[in-house]
Amino acid sequence: MKHLSLRLQSLSLALLAASASTLSVGCAADAQADTDATESDVSSSARVVAKLESSGGFVPNYLALEVFSDGTVTRVQSFNRAPETRDQVARLAPETVKVLVTSSAALADSPLVASDPSAPPCLDAPSTTIRVRNASGAFVAVAGSSSCRELVRADHAYSPAAVLIDSLASIGLDETTTTAAAPVIAELTSGGGFILSKMSIVIKADGTVTESTSFNRAPATTTKLARLSPALVRAIRNGASRLTATELVQADPSSVGCFDAPGTTVRVADASGALVNLVGSSRCIELVRADGQQFSAVAELLNGFAAVASQR
Repeated sequence: MKHLSLRLQSLSLALLAASASTLSVGCAADAQADTDATESDVSSSARVVAKLESSGGFVPNYLALEVFSDGTVTRVQSFNRAPETRDQVARLAPETVKVLVTSSAALADSPLVASDPSAPPCLDAPSTTIRVRNASGAFVAVAGSSSCRELVRADHAYSPAAVLIDSLASIGLDETTTTAAAPVIAELTSGGGFILSKMSIVIKADGTVTESTSFNRAPATTTKLARLSPALVRAIRNGASRLTATELVQADPSSVGCFDAPGTTVRVADASGALVNLVGSSRCIELVRADGQQFSAVAELLNGFAAVASQR
């Protein structure tokens, strides 16, 4: 499902507003997250806390993504009735799992409806549903798509799990590497605004995903959010390798800006390992690459982790 849009400006505002509460995260939690993020198997006591399922379409394909309570994220897929394959794509840190669980606890069952009822449907497109487990143990739908139309909850309840799971499912796994090594392969940075704060979401070459926040000139704190699988890291690196350095320009030249809003930039490592611009925002104006090239999947992934971080 590719309908959850990247709203960098509103997300960075939410992150910076919430950043004061993140300053209390201690080193002990980070150390535990580092240990948990490197384990490779699903715990025997772990249960699924969130899941995505997609099936149907012109070619009968099936894709499922499951997030377990121990942080393991697995991907199950079958193309054109071939035998299913199962891969671990990430290991979420305890802080990240906690956000997914607590933000889902109070959700009651609600039907999914089209976010834009006037949007025309299409044929032969797969249907997707994202569900989370609430406090009673029942799975409730939080987002989806059907006939090329985005589906949202009728009660408009927000779920950061939907953003993160959708973004993890949108990147295909890759078993080859053709790019140079880089310490950082993707990053989202945001700063400025009325309150002088800084925030970043960084994906490193070893798959580690971290969030760093500094609120009103206070010392920065860093929290580990997850560790991505080598195959997912390769997919990000190879997808970004076709990009070259270019400036960011206004997506809509007629857009009117605002004041005192933080600026945000997403960058990825190119074939040489240098970080190049992908998308961004400035003074409430959306920015895109001047050459028109895109790699929306990694931008959505960073957005997904930022959505989780904003809820801590």
